[in-house]
Amino acid sequence: MDFVTKEQLVSNSDFVAVNMPTFMVKPFLIKSLKKDNESKEVIALMKGIKKVKVLTLSTSNEIIQKQFENYKLEHHIDELMVVNSEGNIVSINGRQDTEKIDRLLLAVKSSENETVYIDVKGNFKMNDLAGLLQK
Repeated sequence: MDFVTKEQLVSNSDFVAVNMPTFMVKPFLIKSLKKDNESKEVIALMKGIKKVKVLTLSTSNEIIQKQFENYKLEHHIDELMVVNSEGNIVSINGRQDTEKIDRLLLAVKSSENETVYIDVKGNFKMNDLAGLLQK
C-alpha cells in the first residue's frame, strides 16, 4: 500500500500483502458469482475492477491509521460510508468525479483488533455501491 512503508510493517506487526492480477482472476470470479446467483450489483462492481491490493495487519496500529487518513486527504479520497457488519467496522472511501468512482479504499477493523486495507482501482458508479448496500 502506498501509505505505509515496509519498515513500518516489519517492526509493528505480522502482515500479509497481496497484489492480485485481476485480468487472470476476474473471469473466474464473475462466472462463479453468476453460478452462485449473486446479485447483479456485485457482478457489476466486479466487472469494473482493474487492480486490487490487500494488506492485512494482525494488530491495529494508530500510526498506520493516521497515515491512511492523511493519504486519503492528500489524494482527494472521501469517506463514502461506514458500515458495521457483524462487529467489523468497514470504512468505504472513494475518489469520485461526478457519478464515476475510479478508486475505492476500504479499511476493515475487526473486533479482534485486526485491520485489513483494500485498494481497488477501476470504474464504478455510486449507484452500484448504493444498490449493493440495500441487499
